[in-house]
Amino acid sequence: MDKPHIYKITNNVNGKYYYGVHNGSDTANYEGSGKLLKQAYKKHGKANFSKEILLWFDTEAEAYEYEGVIVSEKMINKNNPQCYNLVKGGVGGGEFTEEMHNKAKKWRKENKDTLVSQLTKAGRKAASLQHVRNIRSKTAVNSTKKAIESGNHVSHQQHCCPYCGKEGRGSTMKRWHFDNCANNPSSKRYIGE
Repeated sequence: MDKPHIYKITNNVNGKYYYGVHNGSDTANYEGSGKLLKQAYKKHGKANFSKEILLWFDTEAEAYEYEGVIVSEKMINKNNPQCYNLVKGGVGGGEFTEEMHNKAKKWRKENKDTLVSQLTKAGRKAASLQHVRNIRSKTAVNSTKKAIESGNHVSHQQHCCPYCGKEGRGSTMKRWHFDNCANNPSSKRYIGE
């Protein structure tokens, strides 16, 4: 269905996210346009991102109005580093007029059940994925540490870096990942986002 919509893109490596509006043309191939999102694609690879359509609208104006409700000042990157959005939602990140605010408020009331259901599902899915990632990361780190401490470390054993999600074997992983990973804030090699 190619109609205007609000979408959410999630970085499956670190759980960061981006909300946007698309006009509905070539929906399946559209990958978002945010500056930080594009930088993250380069860093983590597009294969490590997932996209979901949250809400469909009859007009692009309605989609932008509602984006302004979702992407608030509190949510944007300067106030919430988990979000790739740099500006408030709405056309070009602009301010809402009173009329736009009233329309968005009316739309929210009329679509409350659908919106709550979709946003709750999206939130639960993201939380569940992050929980699984956390368990996998802790398990990999703990098993690696135990193997090294016991002297039973086998170089062909597959390990997953908890900071960047990279999987690999042997001394190369130890040299460039785990405590030395560029995504580890306590590492000398930390490059930030």
